[in-house]
Amino acid sequence: MDGSGETVMDLAVRNFSLNESSNITAGFGGPPRHYRDQQAVYYFIHAYVLPIIVFSGLMGNSLSSYAFLEKGLRNISSSVYVQAVLISDTGVLISLLFVWLEVLGYRFNHMPNLCQFLVYWGYICTFLSVWLVVCITVENYVTICHPARIRSMCTVRRATMVTTSLAFFAMVAYLVSFFTTTVQVYKVGGRNIPMCLPSPELRDIASMVAYIDTFITLLIPLILITLMLVAISLAICRSIQNKRKRSALKSSKSKMKMSTIPQVRVAKMLGVLSATFLLLNAPSHITRLYLSFRPSASSSVTFREAFVQLALQFLYYSNFSVKFLLFFICSRNFRKSFSRYCKPACLTTSEKYSTVNCETTEIDNIPNGVEIKDRKSEED
Repeated sequence: MDGSGETVMDLAVRNFSLNESSNITAGFGGPPRHYRDQQAVYYFIHAYVLPIIVFSGLMGNSLSSYAFLEKGLRNISSSVYVQAVLISDTGVLISLLFVWLEVLGYRFNHMPNLCQFLVYWGYICTFLSVWLVVCITVENYVTICHPARIRSMCTVRRATMVTTSLAFFAMVAYLVSFFTTTVQVYKVGGRNIPMCLPSPELRDIASMVAYIDTFITLLIPLILITLMLVAISLAICRSIQNKRKRSALKSSKSKMKMSTIPQVRVAKMLGVLSATFLLLNAPSHITRLYLSFRPSASSSVTFREAFVQLALQFLYYSNFSVKFLLFFICSRNFRKSFSRYCKPACLTTSEKYSTVNCETTEIDNIPNGVEIKDRKSEED
């Protein structure tokens, strides 16, 4: 291992809370034996739990991306966003791979040039991963709450343009990170240890960039996703109430018509994806905001607070590796597409466990607007 165990653990802790690294280290006070025990806990989590998240996510994202290339899913606008999310999630997992290698002693992420690139890469991938989920939620919101606009708004061309615009904006906006990040050399135990840190001369600019990034990749997306999920839930509740007032025959006819729209067929899967993103992201970010902006008198972070934040941070990391599981459980179309690229045994296994299926609930959550429109078209 490169450097003493103490130095490696300080670096590992800094990975999950960049804003409070010095406070967390201060919070590790106490008897040396307790300090060593705390180091052992952090080392175990980073050395053994992190690679499980990284490698399972890399494999799952690759399989998911491959399955979404199948013809039945490829021509759906939401598949453009999903493919882009899988790519950006893979980028985040690659960044976490360097964190894991650092804990093992291979400190590639502290090398000149690679240090700046990985910071830039992490900013871009995180931004895209968040905002593409916002786009997916918007598309699902249109599908459920404004179904009459599906064919005009939810198109592959529009999705491609939005994804390209987001990628271009991220690449340009975060170029500043190349100038605000540098490799500094510290003497630890008689040895020179390079550290990838904000440049001392531009520390204020780096802090400003970090706060702006927190605002545009944390507060705004979480608020938008929460509001749209609430609106979708209310629309579903209204749909259930209206369904009870309709005859079984008319409800069946309308359901069959709406199920022919591709966006409707994947609506439930997209809803689960947005809700899971919210559940896995919100706890870590809310805790981080609390630790960052609480009164200075209580700014020292205790070991318990640091450990809770670390656990929530790893919950956040799992957001980048669970999408294959979500797709497989919640989308019958995805399972069919995936089975075409697997051995027959895989199909047998998927059918065996398909009882836990989000799509067993029929898609009846479309408001009356589309049904009325369908009835008018029948009358005409």
